[in-house]
Amino acid sequence: MTNKAYKSKNASSQTDSRIKLVNARLRLRMQNLLKNIRSQKSNLFSTKNKLNVISLSLKKERNALILKQAELAALHQKVLSSKKHLEATFDAITDGICVLDRNFNIVRVNRGYARMVNADIKSLLSSRCHIQLTGKNEKCPNCPVARTMKTKKFYESYEIEINKNGKIFYYSINSFPIIQNGEVIYVIEYIRDISERKQIDAQLFRTAKLASIGTMVAGIAHEMNNPLSGISGNASNMLSMPEKYGLNQKGQERLKVMLSSAAKATVIMKDLLDLSRFKSNTRTKTDLNALIARTVESLHLKGFKTMDKSIGLDAQLPLVECDPSKIEQVLINLLTNAFQAMEEKTFREKNHIKKLVIQTNRSINHAIIQITDNGIGIKKELVPLIFDPFFTTKGPGQGTGLGLSICHKIISEHDGEIAAACANGLTTFTVKLLIRNNTERNS
Repeated sequence: MTNKAYKSKNASSQTDSRIKLVNARLRLRMQNLLKNIRSQKSNLFSTKNKLNVISLSLKKERNALILKQAELAALHQKVLSSKKHLEATFDAITDGICVLDRNFNIVRVNRGYARMVNADIKSLLSSRCHIQLTGKNEKCPNCPVARTMKTKKFYESYEIEINKNGKIFYYSINSFPIIQNGEVIYVIEYIRDISERKQIDAQLFRTAKLASIGTMVAGIAHEMNNPLSGISGNASNMLSMPEKYGLNQKGQERLKVMLSSAAKATVIMKDLLDLSRFKSNTRTKTDLNALIARTVESLHLKGFKTMDKSIGLDAQLPLVECDPSKIEQVLINLLTNAFQAMEEKTFREKNHIKKLVIQTNRSINHAIIQITDNGIGIKKELVPLIFDPFFTTKGPGQGTGLGLSICHKIISEHDGEIAAACANGLTTFTVKLLIRNNTERNS
């Protein structure tokens, strides 16, 4: 064999060896790759199973979340319904309720409070409670809200008197703390208008006082009538025969003064007896407008006819069942008092122009008469006393103090009300008479 052939054969043998080696390596790699594929396939199946388990778990959790969401939605609806119910209840309470923070700023109010202070709910938020209720910048004396803030306790029945445009209102205030983490964060203020109750209490007190005074004066009046009759009789007898008793002109004049005084005392005794007795009234359906017109026309006071009078009578005012003579007595007394008050004002102020306003109107259950004058008025602290027997604002010898007491008694006997108010230089007496049958109206 030649050297060239040998080399060729040797190279071929080496190539085959290399091919075999490469094939062996490829087979090894293929085997390893197959092992890896089998292993990864196994892992994939395992992962798939895990994912299936996780998917089932997630589905369960999703269903649970959907159920929980439905429960929360239902609960939310219940909360909204309860909130609306509480808000409706909150606003349905006619008394005033407001929620205050620690700086006395209003956080929440109900409609009753808004009506009480005559303001819109939105305009009340963030304003101070005392400014809205009293119109003052300083807190109320012994403020129950301040006390609740300090002591963390509930306070009740704090009463306050407020003057609104000349009209007095009385309020009862309760305060309740809202505590969080041991600190008062809000105070609920509950306010009730007790003005009507105060007025009723005053009337009951006055009625009881009149009853006790009536029992006392009835006996005095009876005992006084006999000596007064003796004085009047003897004085009249002496005046009828002045020569017999040696009376000159001056003596006769003194006897006339004595008779006049005795007559005046007799009238006072009669008023006292009228005040102490309950009289059965002769009641009839009465046209109050016509009764007022007749009374004004029949009143004979110097200057009354020519003075400025404004008379506004409600043409639809129903007939009222009353004793017309008694109501006329009340009207005469009120008109006379009004005229005398204006006369006194004119005496003090020469340029004062007298003005009298007489009005009638009605509420649901009452016919209302109002008599307003611009006279000297009545001091605020005296208004509760004017219906008491023997109380008078007139000078000595100008009044007995029984007129308004008798007016009060007459109106009370008619199941009505009489009240007085002074504001802006005007004095108004209001008489309310019960409408028992409102089917008949004035023509």
